[in-house]
Parts: sequence; structure tokens; C-alpha cells
Amino acid sequence: LLGAFQDITARRALESDLRRKNELVTSVIENLPCGVSVFDSDLTLVAANAEFRRLLAFPDYLFDLPTTHFEDIIRFNAARGEYGTEQVEATVQVILDRARAPAVAHQFERLRPDGTPLEIRGSPMPGGGFVTTYTDITGTVESEEALELANENLERRVTERTEELTRLNSELVRAKAEADEANTSKTRFLAAASHDILQPLNAARLYATTLVERIDKGSVGKEIELVRNMDASLEA
Repeated sequence: LLGAFQDITARRALESDLRRKNELVTSVIENLPCGVSVFDSDLTLVAANAEFRRLLAFPDYLFDLPTTHFEDIIRFNAARGEYGTEQVEATVQVILDRARAPAVAHQFERLRPDGTPLEIRGSPMPGGGFVTTYTDITGTVESEEALELANENLERRVTERTEELTRLNSELVRAKAEADEANTSKTRFLAAASHDILQPLNAARLYATTLVERIDKGSVGKEIELVRNMDASLEA
């Protein structure tokens, strides 16, 4: 009897210890910010937190069964178009075959029908089965889209600025060419004008000089002073 009592006591202590550990694990899973699901080697659901149910919008009845199998969840998802195909059974079979294969760590992103982007990470467990986490990455996606939009706007502004600088440079080259042509035309005009103006002035000065010389030889009067003034002015 003593031995039996000791066995019962040990078994109860072991059960109590396992219960405490299970409660601890359950508490940890429930307080994680991401959705978590745990399946054993038989693909039976061992644990799933409330965030997992919320993110994937699962109804409560799906988890009220004595046991929930991975196939139940996959078939439910496929039936409501979660995988983007109407081939429900074919899709279920493909995913089940993949789940039954030797588990390997994997990571991918999936956009739910309601527009929520999820990052999904799966990790195998010792002895079989796997743990999968589901994280809402809406904030990350929005940040990436905002950054992409900012880069596109920056590239557009750079392109517009480059085109504007190219246009201004072209206008500057054209304006310089026009200025050079104007300077050349002005030089030609001044040369022609100087010739046209100096020719009669030189002739007038020549006439005035001749008149002064003739007057200096014999004539005296006011005309001499006037002619000398004319000669000086023309020379100036």
C-alpha cells in the first residue's frame, strides 16, 4: 500500500508539474504580439492563441472540436478563398502534402482577402510537428510604400530639374550666340558708319583747311576767325 501510495503521489506531482508547465506555455503564447499555432507530428492542433484566430478571422466553432486537425483549418481557408483559388480539394491536398513532408523552416508573406498583409514563419519542432507565427506587417508595408513613393517623387523632381537645367543651358547657348552675332553686327555697323561719317567730315576739313590757307595768304576779316573755328571743330 505504501508503494502504491508513493506511486500515486509521484504521478500526481508529475501531473501537477506538467499542468503548471502547460499553463506557463499557454500564458506565454497568449501574450505574444503575433499569432501562434502549434501542430504535432500528426498535424493535430496543440495550441493556438487568440491573436492567431483574430488575424486569420477563424470562427470559434473551428476550435471547439475535441481535436482540430491541420486539414480542418486548411479546408476552411480554401473554401473561403484564402488561397486565391476555387480548386478547394486540390489546394487542400497540395498544402497537406507539403505539411506531411519533413518540416523545414520557412518564411513568406501573404495578403489576406481583407487586404491585411501577413508575414508567416514556420519552424519544425523536435520529434515532429511545427510552430507557425503570423505577424501583421501593415505598418512595414505602408512604410515601404511611402519610401517607394518618396523615391519616385525624388526621381521625378530630379528628372524635371535636369530637364529644366538642360533647357536653361540651351537658352543660354542660344542667347550667347545671339549676343555674339549682335556684337559682330555692331562691329560691322560701326566700321561702316565710321567710314560713312568720317569721309564727308574729312572732306569738309580739307575744304576748310584750304579756305584757311587761301585767307591766310591775303584776306583779313571776321571770316578768318570763323573758318579757323570750323577747322578746329572738324578736327576735334
